[in-house]
Amino acid sequence: MNSRRTRPRAVTGVLLLLLAVVCSPLHRGAAVAVAVRSNGAVDPVVNVAQGKPVKANVTCGSPLEDFYPHSDLLKPASDRQIQRCDASFHDDDLSPVPEPIQTYHPENITIHMGDTIRPGRLAIMRSADGLNFDPWIYLVTNGNRDCRRFGVAKQPEPDSPESVVCREYAQLEPQLYNERITVSLSEVPPSFSDEARQRWQAVRHLQLRFYDMDLVLGTSADQFDHHAVSAISVMVRCECNGFGKGCEINADSGQYECICSGNTQGRFCEECKPLYNQFPYQPGRPCQECETSTCVHGTCTDNICTCENGWEGTNCDQNIDECASNPCWQGGTCLDHVDGYSCVCPKGATGKNCETAFFAGECYEFSSEALTHQEATQACSVKNGHLVDLKDEQEQRFLADKLMASNGASSWLAVRSAPTAFLYSDGSPISGPIQWSSSEPAAPCDLCVLLDSSDNFLARTAACTEQHNYVCQSNMKPCGENVCQNGGICFSCFDDSAAFCDCSAGFDGKTCEISRCFATMLARLS
Repeated sequence: MNSRRTRPRAVTGVLLLLLAVVCSPLHRGAAVAVAVRSNGAVDPVVNVAQGKPVKANVTCGSPLEDFYPHSDLLKPASDRQIQRCDASFHDDDLSPVPEPIQTYHPENITIHMGDTIRPGRLAIMRSADGLNFDPWIYLVTNGNRDCRRFGVAKQPEPDSPESVVCREYAQLEPQLYNERITVSLSEVPPSFSDEARQRWQAVRHLQLRFYDMDLVLGTSADQFDHHAVSAISVMVRCECNGFGKGCEINADSGQYECICSGNTQGRFCEECKPLYNQFPYQPGRPCQECETSTCVHGTCTDNICTCENGWEGTNCDQNIDECASNPCWQGGTCLDHVDGYSCVCPKGATGKNCETAFFAGECYEFSSEALTHQEATQACSVKNGHLVDLKDEQEQRFLADKLMASNGASSWLAVRSAPTAFLYSDGSPISGPIQWSSSEPAAPCDLCVLLDSSDNFLARTAACTEQHNYVCQSNMKPCGENVCQNGGICFSCFDDSAAFCDCSAGFDGKTCEISRCFATMLARLS
């Protein structure tokens, strides 16, 4: 990205990198393909940004113009080498090669700065469609102060796949020229699952936004060239949808291609070879037509078993264990069924995943998704509840215990700061409209409160625009129909979507159907 100015000033620049790179992600534990260099050395990662189209919002050379390199800034005028910038110049060898859309999971991104100092703040955005970009990573110079200008708190590593990370540059002191800014994407919390790691790293289109860039120009009205970025590297593991035996560099395009196996072909081994069935690959012997016993719970078509929901295996004879992901919270017991599961919840909990608990006449539902404070408030309202209020220490201890036994994540409370008053120099409140920077939250200094999982679920403030899990609260009321047995009383909440029985003495069970005395007698007999 080139720019020229006749006087120094700070600028904002945007650089769009189309990775254009939808196939199944390569999970940890699967066979990992590697790239092979021309000298025979093995490289575990490849640069997928190589040869990709780049768009910049500031360029030179249209029309053609002369300039001096920035490195000649301090030279006498007689020693400077004049050069020419022509935007119409085009080399066919540099044209990007079209390729199928592919989602990559980078290990790191390296931005090679050119003939200028790095920006004071750098925003790395990502997009699935190349049109709508969301913040991913912010790099800043002045910690929390700069992070707040982006509307987030300082957060060096993600705590969820949707987290927006804001961290300081790894190298505190900037270089004047040719600095390499490396952003590691492989450092995630140990608690991240393989799926969470893949979601955090997934990217198709990148956009770099530069803030507070200083253009140091000449003092004699000479025009000096500034190369803000000279190169970008996006290093990923060679991904071949599980069918690659390695990778090699294409001599024509300069990009890597998979060495495919398993009767597959394509740059990413994303399709079957001609005359081979377009079904997901699975090992095993072919089934025989008309032998219905071959596919136990499926249909045999063209020598391939297509399994019914809930079954897998070469002959569709293995029941998929839906309990493998431990979906039941708060100590609930998971029962696996064909194409589904159910949870046996402990006393005081209910719901598909035991996500709803009862305490002191109130219902609490714990979420499995991360939202902003405003989004969480709306989500609770849709359920005819509200974001949880925290009004005493007992309630906080109860919520902390339940959060630890459910999603284990930091969760929003309803508490938030009141609007901050901004004053003129005479102490009077502002009366006229102020145009705020787009990097500011909707209400500057807008803070919300959450129970922090990293600090024993003690309360702390955070920017309301951060995404966290949340807890919804609802009053309990008598059920419209009492389904409880043996004198139990039925209560419901969240518009009757959750219900539980308050059993009479001597009875237990979801509907008070179990007699403790009878259960004890059976236990003794057994």
